[in-house]
Amino acid sequence: MTSRLSDLFDSSYIVYKLINHDRKEIYYGITNDFQKRLKAHQNNDVKATLDWVFKSQDIDQTIIDRNLIKTKASDKAHNLSNGSLTDALRYSDYDVIDTGGW
Repeated sequence: MTSRLSDLFDSSYIVYKLINHDRKEIYYGITNDFQKRLKAHQNNDVKATLDWVFKSQDIDQTIIDRNLIKTKASDKAHNLSNGSLTDALRYSDYDVIDTGGW
């Protein structure tokens, strides 16, 4: 995936987390348009959450950090997906979904 040079310095990226309690899965992602990205998840346009049913499953959404450049947001989401201590303790029986992106 190739980024435009302007994307590298755009500080409008956020890191977010989706937790599917029914499937016991956690997804960390980044975006510069959360509402648009959430709609993509809900419409099953995101490969990592393709099997999630947003209308009937218990899914929480949390914005973790805001106003980051893309590389910082990516690093943070990647680090969280590799082992957030808080989530590991709270959701010890949940799997973290590998996004394959970033």
